[in-house]
Amino acid sequence: MESASAENRQRRGSIWLMPIIVGTLILGSDQWTKWLIRQKLDAESAIDVIRGFVQLVLVENPGAAFGLFSDHDSSYRQMFLIVLSVLALAVLGWLLRGLRREDVLARFTVGLLGGGAYGNLIDRVAFGRVTDFVRIYYKTWEWPSFNVADSAITIGIILLLTDSMIFAPRRQRLRASATAAAERTTGNAS
Repeated sequence: MESASAENRQRRGSIWLMPIIVGTLILGSDQWTKWLIRQKLDAESAIDVIRGFVQLVLVENPGAAFGLFSDHDSSYRQMFLIVLSVLALAVLGWLLRGLRREDVLARFTVGLLGGGAYGNLIDRVAFGRVTDFVRIYYKTWEWPSFNVADSAITIGIILLLTDSMIFAPRRQRLRASATAAAERTTGNAS
């Protein structure tokens, strides 16, 4: 009984390790790049990364990703977005508990989503808004400015959908096949 408990703790620890490392790297790079942009740019300046396509700018976004909810009442908007972020982090923790060691992509994805959610949550709590700084545009077309956390969340959502639609069903079929094979082997041994 004692060894099963120790084995379970070790399994749980290894499941949490990757998301913690990935999330910490995302959070650190997000906060560092936002700090750097706030130090080097003002609302009027821009740095061309790829002229005519990508710029670094300083945008203080009071809303959610891509400027959603920016035009809503600020006190309710802030509280709503903070609560939503905390709930999202709680759901990620709950999802992570159900994952297995072999669910590598799903654990990586939880790290991306968690790091991104924490990065923007820190901005909301500390400044009442999120610092965005990557502007993608072409002539008169412009994508809403974003940051490292937004990128991690977007990539995480894409990977989560990919994992749940393609890889998770495949893993379930493989587990079912392995279980059936083990049962046949055990049944033949009796």
